[in-house]
Amino acid sequence: MKTNLKALVAAVALCAAGGANAAIDLGGTGLGDNTELFMSAWDPVRAVSYTRDLGIHFEDFLATAQNSSASWLGGDNTVWNTIFTGSNTGDIRWNVAAVNNFNSGYTNLATYGYMTTTNDPAALIKSTTDLNLLSIDNAIGYGKGFAQSVNVNSNAALNDTTSSTGGPSYAGGGTWNNNFGGVLGYANDAGLGESMAFYQVAYNDTFDASVVNQMAGMFSLAANGNLSYTVGGAPVPVPPALWLLGSALVGLVGVSRRKREQADDAVLA
Repeated sequence: MKTNLKALVAAVALCAAGGANAAIDLGGTGLGDNTELFMSAWDPVRAVSYTRDLGIHFEDFLATAQNSSASWLGGDNTVWNTIFTGSNTGDIRWNVAAVNNFNSGYTNLATYGYMTTTNDPAALIKSTTDLNLLSIDNAIGYGKGFAQSVNVNSNAALNDTTSSTGGPSYAGGGTWNNNFGGVLGYANDAGLGESMAFYQVAYNDTFDASVVNQMAGMFSLAANGNLSYTVGGAPVPVPPALWLLGSALVGLVGVSRRKREQADDAVLA
């Protein structure tokens, strides 16, 4: 009963996220500690972008909300429609991110790091991060800086922003794009209609290696701007090697069955 109640509370918190303030909360000190999650979408051909505050903080999502499905409606958002009118839906890219810096009391050491969507495997995330541990600090800095620039240009009535190419709040530019401004060794974006896993990347206890934790659900973005986070609802792809193993096992079962039948026939004869 307690588990169900916790899941219900988390689900309510996430579903309420669509009504969050336009500004992305950067934490009590405004320095990127425990920021809110935000989604960005951009058309690199037309150089226009959109960023939405998801209204739930890094540590809250990590602690409980990652276990509950949620959605943020964008179909009725006139700003989304205005920004991407004239865009080819096949050109639009998107991602979701959040960062958590050391706060003034140094009480969030266990959750220091960043969150990001990606379809690259966890092994690649860890290997590239271990080669450049400073990328964790740099990613936090770029995430905070991008969120700050978005807040400057945000629409007070809606959770979004738009800017032209070259501006610091343009999601497809050098300050953000699909790799936190160039500090990631992997891509964290996808196309409309595609889903991505969500990871937390942090330091280990001794700060000499990275830790990569996958969240419970998957993010996906529809062509009308509807963002969804789904836990347990998407089919898990089966690797080709596993299919081959399954075929081999089926073959062995067939051979064993034929041998048993032949033995039975010999006894009867």
